Amino acid sequence: MEEDLVAWLWCHCPKGVQQQSQWRSRADVRAGVQAVRTLQFVEWLCGTGNLTTACSQLGLRVKWYDITLDSVKMNLLTNAGFAAAIRLALSIVMGGTAWFGVPCSTFVFMSRGHTKRSRRFPKGNTKRKDVRQANEIVDRVAFLIDILAHRKVHWIMEQPLNSLLWAMPAMRRAQKKCRVGSLKWQRRFIWMGHYGHSLWKPTELVGCFPGMATAWPTKRPSKRETSSAYRQWVDSNGRRRSAGRAGLKATEHYPVAFCDVTARLIKAALQALQECADITSA
Repeated sequence: MEEDLVAWLWCHCPKGVQQQSQWRSRADVRAGVQAVRTLQFVEWLCGTGNLTTACSQLGLRVKWYDITLDSVKMNLLTNAGFAAAIRLALSIVMGGTAWFGVPCSTFVFMSRGHTKRSRRFPKGNTKRKDVRQANEIVDRVAFLIDILAHRKVHWIMEQPLNSLLWAMPAMRRAQKKCRVGSLKWQRRFIWMGHYGHSLWKPTELVGCFPGMATAWPTKRPSKRETSSAYRQWVDSNGRRRSAGRAGLKATEHYPVAFCDVTARLIKAALQALQECADITSA
């Protein structure tokens, strides 16, 4: 299994990224794959890192990764940043968890007028720089998921319910081949408003994680949405329209209550695997 990953990385990892990683031969790649694995949780594209903080407070060994922390070495679109992301993926222990908060701005319905994305043409208008960059981020996240599957590391990705990210070719390919042991891709619908978000925010969690289909208790929020992050109106043709406002980006952050529940689930999954290993070796 390890040699399969070495061969796959040597063949498919971009040359510029290999140079950044100082992988001049398969032996160099093998050394990277065989490096000690210490991390129990990594959050990519983490924003304010609320979830990483919650996991750290439970005693997990964590790292976070976001362009706001380092515009080069934590930027998935640079060779240096992608090399660092691959090193993080290789550093997570078996049974640990990776989390991806892929930016959703070009995949949601509010942006489809200019991105031209659809289920039939999910790549959208590639003449736009923001669309091209978002597409490349998805390709590179799918690459990381492939590494995690090889390493038997759990992973979860969060997106708004109407996101077209899952229609992207790289995600479709990953869904067909990437499993973590016997775990297949699973989906879990939740209301972020249930956890105290200012918006109801119907959300989908997708990944390979134990008990994912039933974890994360959720119910439709009873209170009205209080955020002014977007506006809605009916146009002259009678069609309902919506558009984001300046405060929309601030609603990306995960509520503390959601992070606390998720951190406990991640720790419990790791402990369950460790206990199983202890029983097997006894």
